[in-house]
Amino acid sequence: MTTLMGDQRYFSLHMYPAIWYWRLQRQVVERLSRSADVELMIRLDPRDEVPNPLEAWVRRQRLRSCRILRETPFAEALAMADLFIIDSPSTTLLQALTTDKPILAFADHRFMRFHPKAIALLNKRATLSTTPQDFLRDIETALRAPSWDPLTSPDDEFLHGYGTPGADGGSADRVVKALWEIARQPRGVRFHHAPHAPVAVADA
Repeated sequence: MTTLMGDQRYFSLHMYPAIWYWRLQRQVVERLSRSADVELMIRLDPRDEVPNPLEAWVRRQRLRSCRILRETPFAEALAMADLFIIDSPSTTLLQALTTDKPILAFADHRFMRFHPKAIALLNKRATLSTTPQDFLRDIETALRAPSWDPLTSPDDEFLHGYGTPGADGGSADRVVKALWEIARQPRGVRFHHAPHAPVAVADA
């Protein structure tokens, strides 16, 4: 679950309103905690601009099957899960896509806009919903499944297109090169394009 921005949020179609988002998070946890067979691990962003009330709410509800991961990097949590539920597709989505685990992803169409090609590719790999109702329905459907088995051959087109272009291990070199090109630009000249730069997913 991603960060709550509070007054730091700006209108760029990439972030949810904090109060609305907290209420959605609570609904998600309520549904998942109803299943006695599910151990729920909630990874909260340690960089919250606004303290997330979800952690205190979970303690008050005494949800024994629920664990809060505040300081654990998401990369370390990848091996712990059988199913990923991504309520704000950002870096964590790309990290989850490197696994063979099933993924439920949510991007509310009122606050986030994706390029149609990105949506088509992501739908090949994950279950993507764009309304809260569909997101909660997808969670209920997942809970009724007998098991969350790893995928035999997960589709990596979205990951390669938007997360690891080239897949050659040279991303760090390209970043350094792009920054060097920016630094060399005369003042007042705007740098528009870095060669081989990753394509942005969100279409604002």
